[in-house]
Amino acid sequence: MLEIEDIFSSRGKIRILKVLVELEEVHIKELSRRTKLNHKVISEYLTFLEGLGIVKQKKFGRIRFVKLNEGNPYVRLIQRFINEWQQIKQV
Repeated sequence: MLEIEDIFSSRGKIRILKVLVELEEVHIKELSRRTKLNHKVISEYLTFLEGLGIVKQKKFGRIRFVKLNEGNPYVRLIQRFINEWQQIKQV
């Protein structure tokens, strides 16, 4: 069973999720730039999140794009949480 701690257990995962909610789909290099995380750490987190069904990766040779898995009901909750958090933060 998926636990909330699995998803929000690190600042790096949260940064990745925030960028994915904002941009919907992003190249790994851009994700690294926006999160200020190195490629290896991002790859580890994405592998973990992909295993939970939270993200999907598209690979074109060595080029990788990542996006949230809209078919996963947890993703809608994550999106809502992050969007509402950002709105409250702006007030």
